Amino acid sequence: MEYYRPQMVFTEIELGKNKDPQLYYRTIYTCPICAYKVSFNEGNFLSYSQNKVIKYKEDFHDIVERNFQSHLEFECPNCHRKTMVVFSISYGDKFPNITIDSVVLSS
Repeated sequence: MEYYRPQMVFTEIELGKNKDPQLYYRTIYTCPICAYKVSFNEGNFLSYSQNKVIKYKEDFHDIVERNFQSHLEFECPNCHRKTMVVFSISYGDKFPNITIDSVVLSS
């Protein structure tokens, strides 16, 4: 597994914080292997909030036992590397603040 700081692969690592709650903000993920870009918005993260099911257990077996709040998993459409994005959600002023905490790629 390869670990990446979120600032290295995402254009924004905080979504919704101190911003207009009427808009869905997005961030662009750039695959560190092939440079393919994938767009995510707040809704993508909110739909995986409190997700505890690991889709790619065989690829992320070392992480399975860790206790983290929420995660989003996907496969790069270009190089097919499986990716797990660990994030947290807090609520300030009644609106969600999403913070991307870490990014892990399968080997």
